[in-house]
Amino acid sequence: MCVGHEIEDDELADEHCDHEDYDADILTGLASCGRCGARWVQTKEEIERQLRAQADYDAYCEEVEKPNN
Repeated sequence: MCVGHEIEDDELADEHCDHEDYDADILTGLASCGRCGARWVQTKEEIERQLRAQADYDAYCEEVEKPNN
């Protein structure tokens, strides 16, 4: 998932980390890996993918929460 540009190279970072467990701020474009602590600026495509995933999740939650008529 680390397609963006590295901001800092943490000496404690695991060289083989796949950055699957990361948090991202879609407003700033910054992401950080929860496993190794690496940080990077996300690409436009990564941010758009996250926005679509969040919109899909929100739509799913609305559908599930509708009362049955």
